[in-house]
Amino acid sequence: MLRENYFIRDVHVDIADAVIPATLEARGWSLVPQVLYRTRPVEQPPASLAALKSGGFDAIVLRSPSAARAVRHFTEALPERTRIVCGGPTTAMAARRLGLTVTTTAIDSSAESILEAVIRAVDPVGAVPADGDAPIHGMTAFALGSSWR
Repeated sequence: MLRENYFIRDVHVDIADAVIPATLEARGWSLVPQVLYRTRPVEQPPASLAALKSGGFDAIVLRSPSAARAVRHFTEALPERTRIVCGGPTTAMAARRLGLTVTTTAIDSSAESILEAVIRAVDPVGAVPADGDAPIHGMTAFALGSSWR
């Protein structure tokens, strides 16, 4: 049985979702919040932005909600042909809330799961042959993670 009145240091990013702390506090736990790092969009548009806006990428991979916010910050809309792959359900939810059309979401944040999601997005039929080698001929994928803000 869990005891009551746990004391927890909540170390997080400055833009962290408040659901977990609110849930723990509602259960009577004491939290001491501490911002460990800050996430900010870059001031200048990334060099790849023109190619992204012109449809130069078959897919983009959003690895975090802040990456989804960065895409929305720098673009009004993406070309219809550009598929959006999210690295997990939290990122997918954030992207949809921002008006982005999510093509597919990785089952988890592992590299293998994200690769499978990219392949499903760009070639949903016959994406992975029987020998397990993924044919990604001519595909240009664009990964957005913590470095593209």
